[in-house]
Amino acid sequence: KEETLSSIPAYRISYTETKDTEITQYLQVFTLKGGNTYIITYAAPQETYAKNTDIVEKMIHSFNIK
Repeated sequence: KEETLSSIPAYRISYTETKDTEITQYLQVFTLKGGNTYIITYAAPQETYAKNTDIVEKMIHSFNIK
């Protein structure tokens, strides 16, 4: 699936980080426009990450770069 951020082609990455015994899951969507980089990051404990993904997706798609 092609990713866009504010109708601009974008990249999406997801990854996890382990610190001690806690695992944090991340989602980043980023794009470039006018020499600026725009990055949206969602991070949550792995066990609750999926709980908010619908809301996060709506927020990402409502982001407007002018």
